[in-house]
Amino acid sequence: MKKFLLTFLIILLVSIFAIACNNSSTLSEMNEFPQINFQDTFTQEQTEYIVYFWQQSCSYCQQVEPDMIDFTLNHDIPIYLVDMEIASNQDAWYDWESHHKEYDIMIGKEENGIDSLDHDVKLARFEEDKTVNWTFHKNRAGEIIAAHNTPYANTQPNDANELEITGTPTIIHIKNGKILNYAVGVDPIQRLLNGR
Repeated sequence: MKKFLLTFLIILLVSIFAIACNNSSTLSEMNEFPQINFQDTFTQEQTEYIVYFWQQSCSYCQQVEPDMIDFTLNHDIPIYLVDMEIASNQDAWYDWESHHKEYDIMIGKEENGIDSLDHDVKLARFEEDKTVNWTFHKNRAGEIIAAHNTPYANTQPNDANELEITGTPTIIHIKNGKILNYAVGVDPIQRLLNGR
């Protein structure tokens, strides 16, 4: 009987400890963060907070998830989640279609099944360009396109109507109604959250 009672007490203590440990990290998934619409980016009650633009299907978002959770558990700055996959947040996206119409360059064409670049095109010009991320593809018309993939988004919007989210993950750190930090991508977000 004593062995049974001792075993029962040990199991009970281990269970209580496990429950206490699990409760200390209540933010085990990003969808447990308070969610807001992008229109509420600048209207939260706190004087300082972070708005995190996220998508569940985004592999880069999954990479920063542990940093976001760790930050929340170790800081008093609240984080609000904007789910960029839902319809009410679609207006916050950067207009990539207009961007590509303006900045992409046709550099050649497929003729008789053979790709040929225009005579004045030097691929080195694109490869050496450190300010723009260029990629190449062929469209349905057989045109070879140099796609300009570096956005010219507004990183200092004054209100939600000026937001231009170029991709996820993106965080905007707001203090006293003004943007303190703006970060896009895994490395910049991790540096910002970890104080580097």
